[in-house]
Amino acid sequence: MAILPNPDPSPTPVPTPPPIPEPEPMREPDPDRLPDEEPVPNPDENDAPPKHSTPGPAPTLNGS
Repeated sequence: MAILPNPDPSPTPVPTPPPIPEPEPMREPDPDRLPDEEPVPNPDENDAPPKHSTPGPAPTLNGS
């Protein structure tokens, strides 16, 4: 089987893609509580100093 040369050497036109539609605005998620409920305080555990940083008696090397 012989390979025939391309009779039309011009480039093949590529169809233009359809336009991309604009994204719709994001809807805010519903809150986890009712509007009249008070929010539950959620203190950050990093606000308190770590337990090992509180001063205490110095350890002794001889165990007494």
